[in-house]
Parts: sequence; structure tokens; C-alpha cells
Amino acid sequence: MKLNYLGGDLVINGEIKGTSKMVAEEITITENAKFHNNVTYWTEDGEIDFKNSLVNTVASFDKTLLDDRDKFSWKGFGIAALGFWVFYLFSAFLVILLLNWAFSNFFKTAADYINDAFLKSLGYGAIYIFGFPLLIIILFVILIGIPLGLFLGGFYLFSLLFGHLVAALLFGHYLSRRQDRKWNFWTIVFLALGIAAAIRLLTFVPFLGALIAIFIFAAGYGLILNTLLQKKISLRVTN
Repeated sequence: MKLNYLGGDLVINGEIKGTSKMVAEEITITENAKFHNNVTYWTEDGEIDFKNSLVNTVASFDKTLLDDRDKFSWKGFGIAALGFWVFYLFSAFLVILLLNWAFSNFFKTAADYINDAFLKSLGYGAIYIFGFPLLIIILFVILIGIPLGLFLGGFYLFSLLFGHLVAALLFGHYLSRRQDRKWNFWTIVFLALGIAAAIRLLTFVPFLGALIAIFIFAAGYGLILNTLLQKKISLRVTN
């Protein structure tokens, strides 16, 4: 049996008949460890004491094995990044799909205000982004308002998590209306998904990403608030 290990801490507590190649942050050799063939290794602490574990063989500290570790780290990072994006795209697709299915007409109406009342909507959104947390803090200060504060706090965090998806769907409907094309349900969903992915990539940019996120969230939720206010005003006029 061979041993090929590339990772974190490693503890050897048994017999290894084949060759051993170990790259670890720390390698611990117990009294029960036995190596019956050549050993090459690398650890952060440098050379280690194999005690009486080497049976008619030798152990060599090999600095070149660090290259294997770096390659493994980048490979692991790549796999993790791919996994993240697969999970993100799938979850974003489901959220956009549900939002467009449940509120398609509302998003169409809200998208119309991008041209007519964008700055006003941006102001409403800024009030929501920065004013809502202040309201939550006040509720926590007033002991009787703690349950409501917890509820609103959860709602606010949820809205921030999906804010870029809301904005992407609004922009998808806006493009559909601007091009004077009657894009179908699925076209808008996949277009919004692509926009959301682009927004997510932009938010990874240090500092600038945070500003982009705030602007997009404020614009998206501002358009929603403006639309709700306009509907409320229309109802009052009608009554």
C-alpha cells in the first residue's frame, strides 16, 4: 500500500508497505508507525524525527514537493469557485423564476419608472438602505419592540441578500420594454440571471464593489417603493 497525502495535518499510526509521499502542514509520527519503503515529505516545520519508524529505508525532506501543494491549493480553489458559481446560478435562477412568476406585472410597471422617476426612486432606495437599520435599532432600544425588530432585521437581511436579483429582474423588464419587444417569460428570466451574475462579479471588486452594490440595491428597492407609492396615490384619487 502506497501513501500519497496532500493536505493539512497528518498523523501516521500504522504500517505502510509501499512508498510514501507526504505534503502536510504538520506530520505526527506515533510509536506504532512503520515505513517499509522510501519516504519523501515536506512540512511547514521542516525536517522531522521519524524515530524508529523507518524499517530498512530512509526519509527525505523534499522542498520541491511544495510545488505540488501549491498546485493542489489552486486546484482546490478552482473547484470551490466552480461549486460556488453552480450553487449561486441555480439558487439565483429559482429566486428570479419565482419573483417573475408571482410579480411579473408589478415588475413591468416598476421598470417603467426607470426613465420617468429614476432619481426620485434612487432617493427612496437610499432611505430604505440607510434608514431601515436605524428603525430596527430604535425598536431594539425600546424593549417592547424587540420582537418586531427581530422580524424586520431578518426581513432587511433577506432583502439585501436578494437585492441584486430584484434589480436584475427590473432591468430585464426595462430592456424588454425599451426595445419594444414582447419578450416571453423565459427570455426575461434568463436575461435577468445573466445580469445578476454580472452584478455579483462586480461586487467582488474591493471598495468599488460595495459602492456598486449600494447603488444597485437602492435603485432596485427605490423603484419598488416608488411604484407602491404611485399605486397608493392612484387608489386615493380613484376613491
